[in-house]
Amino acid sequence: MIKSKLLGYLLYTSLLFSMNNIMCNSVKTGSNSCQPCSIGILVDIDTNKNNLTELAVSKFICTFSISCKNNVEFMEYSNEIIFFILANKTDYFLSELSKKSKTYINFVYEQLSSPLNDYDLYILEQKIKDSKSGTVELRNKMVEALLRAK
Repeated sequence: MIKSKLLGYLLYTSLLFSMNNIMCNSVKTGSNSCQPCSIGILVDIDTNKNNLTELAVSKFICTFSISCKNNVEFMEYSNEIIFFILANKTDYFLSELSKKSKTYINFVYEQLSSPLNDYDLYILEQKIKDSKSGTVELRNKMVEALLRAK
């Protein structure tokens, strides 16, 4: 009886470890699976900030889901990451964001209007205004969200 419980526990922990490795490596490997609320993806982006790729931005957009709204740890971490991405991959972020639903875009506006850390919002505002990516309406609403944050 004890052996079977131990074996079950070992299989369970092995499965959890494997899933965590898959989540953490998905940005690097280009996996197409979407993993909403994945802390592993956020950690991977944060760890590789100096080498931020468009694939990483796509993975962030995928994992940054409205369904995560009640996940405090995820939302705090993703708030930091979204501002970093906006500052460093502005055009690509706006381009990809413009393909999302209005509900999703409104969720992004909400996050941008409530930064958890100090950011130079003026520089972000200028980057968005100077961008030609996304729609004019999207860029204007992004700037409005940042203005509400000031």
